[in-house]
Amino acid sequence: MKKLLRTVAPALLVVLASCTTKSDPPSTSGTDQNGHAASETQKPAPKNDSAVGTWAIDSEATVAANMPMIEAQADAQGQDEEMRTQMKEMFAGMLAEMQLTVTLAEDGTMQGTAEQPSPFGGEPQQSTMTGTWTQEGDQVTMTGAEEGRAPETQIGTLDGDRMTIAMEAGPDTLQLIMVRH
Repeated sequence: MKKLLRTVAPALLVVLASCTTKSDPPSTSGTDQNGHAASETQKPAPKNDSAVGTWAIDSEATVAANMPMIEAQADAQGQDEEMRTQMKEMFAGMLAEMQLTVTLAEDGTMQGTAEQPSPFGGEPQQSTMTGTWTQEGDQVTMTGAEEGRAPETQIGTLDGDRMTIAMEAGPDTLQLIMVRH
């Protein structure tokens, strides 16, 4: 899943990093909200608690979830209020134009597609991937790859029709909020 999603984090962080006026490194305030690795003996959850379905990024919720990270970066960089506002607007603008969809099938397979604008103009960046997924309680483990690439694993935390995927983005953690469609 990281192969599909990793195109998201760098582009967003490139936008934020371009606002830096000091040579200080970005903040390391992000933490993994999942708190632990998934079990190797995962079993599908009961159908009524299952993550089966199609999930899409909720841009507004993702922006809100990542505001503390942006504020921490701005603090670490000594940014003034005008620059903080620009950082937030750029982050929100990139997410508003992004499309990310993951379908988790009942048979344990998954497919995903992502499209995001290029941070420097030009054609949008697109990717597709396939893989498998399992669920134990509220933890959804997705392992997938783009064609010709090694599979990677990402863990989401399920809360009803909302799933939060914490992604490492350099020294920070970017939270993607997905909603069931």
